[in-house]
Amino acid sequence: LKNIDYSGYTERFRNLQARHVNNVLSFERIGRLMDAEIMGAANYKALDLLGDMRKGIWKEAALPTNVTIYRRNLQRAYIERMGYLMKEEIKAGRSSDFYNVAQSDIRGLVRGELNTLKSTLSVAKTRGINRETKYHYEDAIKRIELILNPK
Repeated sequence: LKNIDYSGYTERFRNLQARHVNNVLSFERIGRLMDAEIMGAANYKALDLLGDMRKGIWKEAALPTNVTIYRRNLQRAYIERMGYLMKEEIKAGRSSDFYNVAQSDIRGLVRGELNTLKSTLSVAKTRGINRETKYHYEDAIKRIELILNPK
C-alpha cells in the first residue's frame, strides 16, 4: 500500500511519455527538418518524422491486438500534441527562433497524418479487440474529428 498515491504510477508514467512526445513533436524540431529537406533530398524530412511517430505510437492499430493502458496514454498524448500543432503559434521571441507556423507546411502535414490515422482507426476498431481498445479507438477518432473540425 505504500506505493499507492493519489495519481499512481500510471499517471507519472503518462507524464513522462507526454513530455517526450511533446519534445519530439515541437514546432522547432519540425521546422528544422523542413529546412534540412531544402538542403538535400536524402535528408530526413518532417513528413518522415510525423509518419514514423504515427506508425510507432499506433502500431497496434495495424494488428488485431489490444492496447495496454500505457500505450493508450501514449496515444492520447500523441493526439493532444497533434492538436497543439494544429492550433498554436510560436510566440514571437528572438527572431532566429520565430517562423510563421500558419504559413508553413506544418498544419498540412499534421492534418494529413491525422486523416491517415483516423482511417486506420476506423478499420482497427472493427477487428477482434477488447472493449477498452475499441472504445479507445472510437474516442481517438472523435478527438481527431474535433481537431480537424473545431466548433
